Amino acid sequence: MGENISGDFAHSYACSTREHLLEQKKAEGEAYRAGKNLGYHLGYNLGFESGYEKGYSEGNALGYNNGFLAALGLGEGNLKPNKKLEDCVCQTLQKLIAHGQAGLVLTGYAAREVEGLLKLIKIDATVADSGTKL
Repeated sequence: MGENISGDFAHSYACSTREHLLEQKKAEGEAYRAGKNLGYHLGYNLGFESGYEKGYSEGNALGYNNGFLAALGLGEGNLKPNKKLEDCVCQTLQKLIAHGQAGLVLTGYAAREVEGLLKLIKIDATVADSGTKL
């Protein structure tokens, strides 16, 4: 812009504007593409991270469930073909609790209701008081 101050105003303005406009258009195009790519990548990253978190939490819970079943001896391949997993878990818990090898302590708002439901299937459980340390 400083070159336009001296000399023939119309000639200097016309010459510098054309070069300047080309450079400006080029810079705008690069900025637009960079911004578009950045926006795309940020959106992709956000989607990836939320998907990763969801997958991690579900996989984590599945891992805990598989570890629980393995501890009961009901891991993959240990089930009888004509029995349901839920039935096997209940029977195994009943045996372990009856022999004093395991105990079930319930916490939370629905602990009393769950205790009643577990009694229906002959599983003894204890409801933890708010001051009880597990």
